[in-house]
Amino acid sequence: MESNFFATIANAADANKQVLYARDEQGHVVGRCLLAISKNFTLLTYHPYCHDPDLNFPKLVQQFVKQL
Repeated sequence: MESNFFATIANAADANKQVLYARDEQGHVVGRCLLAISKNFTLLTYHPYCHDPDLNFPKLVQQFVKQL
């Protein structure tokens, strides 16, 4: 886990990247997905991570990005 620490900080600091979070009713983060804008101005999604398998977070991310 420590090996990804610096990559996580670098991604979070990149102006072309933002993290999409999924939260439960109590406000706890249950999922996240890194979003980025490519050089061709397309929206990219990285692998979505989710702690709740019933949430179907990858599909929610896809729907969110489509709406953007």
